[in-house]
This record gives sequence, structure tokens and C-alpha cells, in this order.
Amino acid sequence: MIMPYNTEFERRFSLSLSELYDLANRIIVAMQRDIADFAQFKILPANITALESLTEQFYNSLNDDMYKAEYSYAIQLRNQLRNELHYFLKRLAIAAKNVFKHEPSIYNTMALTKTAKLNDSEFVIEANNIYENAVHHKTKLEVEGIDAEFLTNFETKLTEMRAVMRTIDVTFNTREHKTEERIKISNTLYETLAKYCDYGKLLYEDVSPAKYNDYLLTPVQPGALKSPTNLIYHIKETTLTWDIVLHATSYVVEYSQDGEHFTEVYSGAEAFCIFTPPVEGWGYYKVRGRNSAGYGPYSTVLKQGYYAILPPPSNVTAERLPNTNDKVRIKWDEVPSATKYA
Repeated sequence: MIMPYNTEFERRFSLSLSELYDLANRIIVAMQRDIADFAQFKILPANITALESLTEQFYNSLNDDMYKAEYSYAIQLRNQLRNELHYFLKRLAIAAKNVFKHEPSIYNTMALTKTAKLNDSEFVIEANNIYENAVHHKTKLEVEGIDAEFLTNFETKLTEMRAVMRTIDVTFNTREHKTEERIKISNTLYETLAKYCDYGKLLYEDVSPAKYNDYLLTPVQPGALKSPTNLIYHIKETTLTWDIVLHATSYVVEYSQDGEHFTEVYSGAEAFCIFTPPVEGWGYYKVRGRNSAGYGPYSTVLKQGYYAILPPPSNVTAERLPNTNDKVRIKWDEVPSATKYA
């Protein structure tokens, strides 16, 4: 079913967020100067105080660094825990094979098969099933070192994995909510400024050109743009994020398969976009801001791998280390988006 487009979360102005903030402060100063003239429209000092409060609320909504940091840390911890759980599963599978090699029906309940192809939720369910089967057969598995301590540590890692998955969901949804909240506040602020500017222009259109200009809903001049920073591709959510650029009214994201020929894949006002690469493997991303003066400089190009299911490493080679009889060096091609190898 196609969901209707929610215009509540669409920005209804073309200014950058920093330009909107600067404009609000400019209008506040002008209204404080002209408050006596605004009285005929029932605009009182209390209205200016309310506008100051709304402007401060808008300013506070701009910073989501805390949520981004918490989300990035949770992603790193998730990857670490999944690798640690994979070790437990691998060790348990070897033990089960040795103990139940003549009882395949039991061994198969603890065999390491398709876990690498599962998403996080499926992986945890599968790992938990294997854990419960190991607990059921722990007496026989103890001979292979699968003792109470091993199973307790296994269960602890499962609990930690569930907790970090909840943290990822909460922080991602919180950041989405903060973005929606920021859009709603900025629209309210702009609409409030537009109303007061209409009064100001009506008051001074034929009286004072200088004061009339103070109530124009345009920035004095577009600010210079800098390169976006902290460009990150979140694989699980297939989402690109970057830091807000001062004076940018919108952003353009470009993608390339080879790092040379880029194609625009996003143009919009928010500092994130959802994008699934058309092909698996390495991908290259860059973003730049834009305002009425044109485009700003590009960010540093982000090289990021993407696979829905990680393939095995290719071109694996082994060579004996010089002057040794029992040590080898193993090499393989890097797997895009892999964080560890085992």
C-alpha cells in the first residue's frame, strides 16, 4: 500500500537553517525598535518575547551530535558483538560435531550453517536457538570444553547484542523524530516571521524604505559554504548522514561505482538520505551544500562497501614465512564493508 505523502514534515521555505536563525534575530531587533507602531496590530512586547523563545527553541533543535555519536558507537558495538557471537557459534559447532558425529539430528541443531546470511534479528534468534540446544546437551558437550562458564558467557553476549540492537533502533528513530521536530519548529518560526514581516512592510512601505527593508524575508546575503564533514554510510539502515553545513539551504549527494564517474542520487534540504547502491561491492560517495549563491565545495569522498550478504574473500594465498617451518602468512582481497575476518 502506498502511504500518502506527509507534508507536515516538508520545509516550507527556501532559506538555510542558519539564514532563518539570523533572519529571526534581525526581525526581533527591528520589532523591539518599532513596538509602538506594531501596537495597532495588537502586537505587544509579550509577542516579541514569545518570538525570542521560539527562536531559541529552533536553535536548540539544530544540534543532534549527541544522537549521531550514540548511534555510531552502537553500530560499532553491534559489529563487535556479532563477531564475538560468531566465535561462540563456531566453537560450539566444532564441539557438537565431535560429540554428535554419529547423531546428525542432534549435531544439526548446533551446526554453524547460514548465520552469515542472516540480518541481526534473525541472527540473534538463530544464535539463541543454538544456545538453548547447547544447554540441553551440556553434559555431553563438557568433554569438549563447553562448560557452564562458556554457556554463561555465550548467554551474556546474546543479552548484550539484544540491548545494543534496541539502542540502535531507539537512537535512529530518535534522530528521525528530532529531524521532524526541527522541520515543524522551523516552519512555525518562518510562518510567524512572515506574519510580522507583512505588518512591518505595511507600516513602512510609503514611510521609511530603510525600515521596510528590515522586514523583507530574505537574508542580507548568502553565507559562504564549507565542505560537509562526517559523511557516514550506515549499512543496516542504508542511510547516508553528514553534519549540517552553515548557510546551506539544500544538499546534493553523488554516487559512483568506480570513484571517477559520479551520478546525483539525492537533492534535498535534510542532512541525510536513504540510498541502496544499485550494485554490491565498493561504492564512492560525496556531498556538497547549496544556497542561492550556488554550490559549496564537495566533502571528502567516502569509499564504502555494501553487500546484503558478505561474500567469502577471494584470491586467498598462503606462503611460508622465511626461516620457519610452521608459520605461514595468509593473504586475501579485502571484502567491502567487512569489519573483521576470522
